[in-house]
Amino acid sequence: MTKLFLIISLFLSTAGFSQFTEIPVNTNEHIGHLAMDGDTLLILPIFDYFGKSYNMGQSVIDFTDPTPQGRPNVDLYVRQGVYYFLSIQQGPYFSIVMESKDRGQTWDTAHIAEGFFKHFNMYDTTAGLLCNDVYTSVVSLNPVTGGIWNQDTLTGFVSSAYYNRDTILLMDDGLANEGKISFNGGQTWAIRDQGHLGLVKTQFISRDTVYAAGSSGPNDDGVFKYSYDMWQNHSGVGISSSQINDFWFENSKHGYLFGAHYQTVNNVVTPGWYAAIYETSDFGATWKRYRLPYTGHVHSAVQANDSIFFLGCSNGLLLKWNRNIPIQTVGIDDIEFENSLLNIIPNPAQTEITINYPIEGEDLRVVIYDLSGHVVVNAAYINQTYNIEALEAGVYVVSLKSSLGILAQTKLVKY
Repeated sequence: MTKLFLIISLFLSTAGFSQFTEIPVNTNEHIGHLAMDGDTLLILPIFDYFGKSYNMGQSVIDFTDPTPQGRPNVDLYVRQGVYYFLSIQQGPYFSIVMESKDRGQTWDTAHIAEGFFKHFNMYDTTAGLLCNDVYTSVVSLNPVTGGIWNQDTLTGFVSSAYYNRDTILLMDDGLANEGKISFNGGQTWAIRDQGHLGLVKTQFISRDTVYAAGSSGPNDDGVFKYSYDMWQNHSGVGISSSQINDFWFENSKHGYLFGAHYQTVNNVVTPGWYAAIYETSDFGATWKRYRLPYTGHVHSAVQANDSIFFLGCSNGLLLKWNRNIPIQTVGIDDIEFENSLLNIIPNPAQTEITINYPIEGEDLRVVIYDLSGHVVVNAAYINQTYNIEALEAGVYVVSLKSSLGILAQTKLVKY
């Protein structure tokens, strides 16, 4: 069942943006792939660069580009100290799995597949898979002999997830709109109804719980999908004016989507994508959107520790994100409310308002903010009727909060 959802967009000012630090990187290419090797950050843009930071982003050291110039790179993994990524040779197409056993000093060819394989995943140094429009190759590698890649004739897949070496879930890129699951390391596959195209990332949160996210196309809305029975059944929410490229969850309740938001100002579309982060604290039922003051996308994200994330963005932008610093907004006019379940009557109002919300709870509180972000009302959500006569005329934000965070927000006009 599709749930109603709320997205709150918070546009972040550069001046109040101290939780993000720009890290100079010697490339202007989109930083599509990040990974951590212990405390070392690996940086692999889509084209022509490889770099590492040994000091949590204070500086970046350039390494020799492991592939010929102009060859796109797909995915990046660190498995038991071995680095892997997929490189695409064009005209004719060959997909080349690159492998480094000396932490990026030198690279070897682990496997060459004829054709354009758009997705690559390594479970460990002995198991992985490749996917393209026609074939899926599941590898069972022998460390001594170099391994054998077994090619299956399946429709193309754009993302995959391993629960363990045997249990693998694939998501289709749109040719058949069906997922597939294997319980024997890819020897046989069972069909799973996918329900949505373009799910670019899939992850097992637990054995039965699977999250997936993506977008249907370059100008379509994003989507977050969830299943509690290995994708036999699933549901989800749409995320308007967005593209989703990556996500991270610390548990099934709380996590982030990373991508871009198509800007609108006062309901007027302003062309251009802005990098964005989306946060949930209620199992993906609702999402809060933070729009960053950078054009383009967040293409990739990686966790360094409990506080620090690194974000790979468009045009060579690399950000260090400190989650311990609260995100600030620049003003109430930059907050957009979509499908808010919070209803205020009357609005505009002069002396008294009634606030209605379809969910009740003992810990719910109504918090009203003025234009500068100061709290002017903080009261329990019990009587649902509040006197605002003492407030100055103007625009306010009304929030309904619980122990999980903000459940809903909307604007209030006081005259």
